[in-house]
Amino acid sequence: MGPLTSEQVLELRDYLETHGLTFESLQEEMLDHICSDVENYMMKGLSFEHAIKKVKSEIPKNQFKKIQTETMEAINKRIRPTNFLAYTTLILLVMATIFKLLHWPGAGKILIGAFIFIAITMISAFFTNILIKEKERGKMILIAFSITIIMFLTSLCFQLLHLPGTIFLRQGSVISSILLLSGYAIYSYFNPQKTANHILMEYVRKEGFNIEKSLIVLSIFGVGLKLWQNDFLYVVFFMLVFSIGSSFYFIRSWQYYANKRVRSEDKFGLLLISILAYTMFMLPTIRAIGEPTRIVMVWSSIAIMLLGISIHYFKNSQDSYRLILGFFSLMIMALVFLNLVAKSNLLNPGTTHYVLDLVYSPISFISLIILFGVFFKRPAFRAVLLITLGMWFFSWQMPGI
Repeated sequence: MGPLTSEQVLELRDYLETHGLTFESLQEEMLDHICSDVENYMMKGLSFEHAIKKVKSEIPKNQFKKIQTETMEAINKRIRPTNFLAYTTLILLVMATIFKLLHWPGAGKILIGAFIFIAITMISAFFTNILIKEKERGKMILIAFSITIIMFLTSLCFQLLHLPGTIFLRQGSVISSILLLSGYAIYSYFNPQKTANHILMEYVRKEGFNIEKSLIVLSIFGVGLKLWQNDFLYVVFFMLVFSIGSSFYFIRSWQYYANKRVRSEDKFGLLLISILAYTMFMLPTIRAIGEPTRIVMVWSSIAIMLLGISIHYFKNSQDSYRLILGFFSLMIMALVFLNLVAKSNLLNPGTTHYVLDLVYSPISFISLIILFGVFFKRPAFRAVLLITLGMWFFSWQMPGI
């Protein structure tokens, strides 16, 4: 008897959800165990129905709820200090935005304080995992990635204060993150079982939803400043959204390398697509790259990510809505391509105005909002929607970038 079909895996996933196991990373881990047990019984000659009954009979009553409750209690105890730092950061961001909108002095200094707390929050969360899980690997990668985050935030602070060294810090942090994460992605591709429990991978799995909430908050502040006044400060917020969001999405894609049900050629395609998209998305944050090249690289990278998602949903996903998700991925990719053509000066100004302002903007914005609400529980789709929504408000023509 071969491996389970996607429908059988989906049935097992539904069983876990109906019995109280809803925490995503824990559900994935338990699903792998149950699938393996069912497959072992099927190899002994049992049918799928008899195998799943056998596995269910071996599981104590309310076991999944108990496991999830214990796991969540342990996580809550661990992240309390991080939550305090996160709330402090949010308060500082609110203060900086209010001060800027009301033209009060000190907005820049408050924002710099918020950047410092962002760095402290992320670093403390990273190193809390190191202290608690001493036997886990990947500590040096985590430390190196933390340094690139600090360099990037420092470059934003230097830019706000008009200090020398901004370009050096920005280029160093961006290039370092591209090389570091691309190398780590390649290592994860060839050694998926070794990196599956690395600290950075586990952090992204467990804190993924909190990271996305932070991206939403930063986007809201950026949109507010964009609508009230076209100031460089809104650019800072969106650059945080893009850098954190793209890194988070890139790291999250590595979990598929350990999935035995995904074909090796599809994993290799994911590796190439993700590295290319991440590189093309991060490089435009460097000042030395011209405006037309920035626009082409950024929007092309989003199209590449959406292409990868559509292929994944059509070929590998066990999601019951995979055909719909794949179709909408292609639809958004078409909208992204339309925007790319309009912004690349390939059309005359009148046509550009019609295509970009009257067609692309309202259709894409309404579509993204609807899709974000409908497919909010699909993490891969949700992450790209967040980035694309941010790009809808952002302008790479800003000279201060």
